[in-house]
Amino acid sequence: MLKYCIFSAGVSIYGVITLMENNFNLNNPTFFIVAEKDEFIPLDQVIELTRKLEVECKVDFEVKIYPGQTHGFVHRKREDINPQDKPYIEEARKDMLCWLRKYI
Repeated sequence: MLKYCIFSAGVSIYGVITLMENNFNLNNPTFFIVAEKDEFIPLDQVIELTRKLEVECKVDFEVKIYPGQTHGFVHRKREDINPQDKPYIEEARKDMLCWLRKYI
């Protein structure tokens, strides 16, 4: 969402902007879906990303952390879903669709 002006909105499901890039001015409204227990994206990195976006970003964005979830939770197959995670998976999918409907 940093370089592609052809998109009107985006959703970041499993990655964040590299903090070393020092470029937090997104071109398009972006929704960040973050797993609280993501072993690849530490929460301190997510907090820092949020702070920098609040200062530099000129378009709408939202960073939402889903409690107790791990990396890849949004796209799990039905047979891989732990029943206690199902509400968070459904919520994240719904949130993603709502975000895209709002901006597309």
